[in-house]
Amino acid sequence: MVPQILFVILYTFAFSTFATSAAVGSPSKLWDLLAQAAVDAPVPGNYKGSYLTMQSNDGLVFAANSIVAGFAGVFCDQSYWQRAIASRPESTTKAYMLGGLSWFAIPLVFGTSMGLAARGLVTNPAFPTYPYGLSASQQSAGLAAPAAAVVLLGKGGAAAVLLIVFMAATSAMSAELIACSSIITYDLIGVYVKPLTGAQVVTWSHCIIALLAVWMGVWSIICNYAGIDLGWLYYFQGTICSPAVVSIGLTVCWKRQSRVAALYGTLLGAVCGMVAWFVSCWKVYGTINIPNLSAQYSALASCLTGLVVSGVSVLVLTWLYPDPTDAWAATRAISGSDNVRTDHNLTHKDAAKQIPDAPADADEADDEKKAELDGRVAPVLDEETAAPTSPLDHAALQRTFVRAGWLSIVLTLLVVVVIPMPLYGCDYIYSPKFFAGWVGVGIAWLLLAGCVCILMPLWESRVEIGLIVKGLCGAGRA
Repeated sequence: MVPQILFVILYTFAFSTFATSAAVGSPSKLWDLLAQAAVDAPVPGNYKGSYLTMQSNDGLVFAANSIVAGFAGVFCDQSYWQRAIASRPESTTKAYMLGGLSWFAIPLVFGTSMGLAARGLVTNPAFPTYPYGLSASQQSAGLAAPAAAVVLLGKGGAAAVLLIVFMAATSAMSAELIACSSIITYDLIGVYVKPLTGAQVVTWSHCIIALLAVWMGVWSIICNYAGIDLGWLYYFQGTICSPAVVSIGLTVCWKRQSRVAALYGTLLGAVCGMVAWFVSCWKVYGTINIPNLSAQYSALASCLTGLVVSGVSVLVLTWLYPDPTDAWAATRAISGSDNVRTDHNLTHKDAAKQIPDAPADADEADDEKKAELDGRVAPVLDEETAAPTSPLDHAALQRTFVRAGWLSIVLTLLVVVVIPMPLYGCDYIYSPKFFAGWVGVGIAWLLLAGCVCILMPLWESRVEIGLIVKGLCGAGRA
């Protein structure tokens, strides 16, 4: 239900801003409000101080920060990797491409409607801080959208924003709890403390999730009291995560990368990124403090330094300290079952006890089951059919990889270079018609995204839904 609720709220905000609201009600009215705002409070670094231009120096720096920080965040987010690796490659590629296209419409339309409306409605008496605009700290805390929602929809708009934030926070929190719990359970306890059985994995996972939830809550309180808001954390994400991007990427794309390079190259990049963070903050802004550390140039210097230094270090260290071990062979040998211990001293009887429905005495098993137990792994079951999976078709995987790579490159060039850069390079302020076209394209994109996220899953599951309905109605019971 989360995508449905999210898109309903987004549609409500978009159509109330550009169609039904008395405060705005149309793209042309919002254009008038923003044109007047450029006269009352012009934007430093924007072409003629306008809010209706793509030529923005701060916007360009923010775009660079967002690309590096977003790229680093995705690469270092264990929840992304878990879902991608656990799914079938052919479905994963399609899902990530459609999901990426659908996601982009959300910040585009939400920013165009609620962000610009918050700026244009400052002169409205219903604005929460009227007659003043939002302070820098309020903007960094993410209060622009709630302020606009109050003017457009009253208390209901504020409640809708709160609901979106609640769903985003709980969804992300649950994914990260599972991801962190898996790392601690499998990669730390299961490797360095003792091998774990399936039951022990479940027990440890539950305990670690509870501890992590408390730990994250405590850190949230600490950050709040220290004056660290969402904007600060957004920029810090690139600072702390960018040094690991190259080593993580090469781990799955280049089997020659050595363990020494992956570890020490990342650490060297992190140290250099931190040094660049503080030095650039001091040189550009004059004082090292919490607000200046989250300033755009400080964040950009640390992101790029960590990314470049770690990338060069990983390549150099791999050349100096090559690792002859085939890490990919060891990765492919990992069992897909939680019911089998990973130690090499597992006996037939132990394995029989841990595999569901296996005989108590392996000697009484048939030849097929014996061969399975001799391999000391349980059969990997497909997550949808609960049947043993067939061997991977590496040629098909390579074709999928090439197709996904080209599609990613084309989309990246369109979104990052082809569309924004000509608008940035020319001295142009959006006309009312151009702005209306921009809004129309964004809303159409959002409607298509809703179809992909809401209707497509229903269509793809139509057979299963039909079987469930028949079962509920008593049909086909025989």
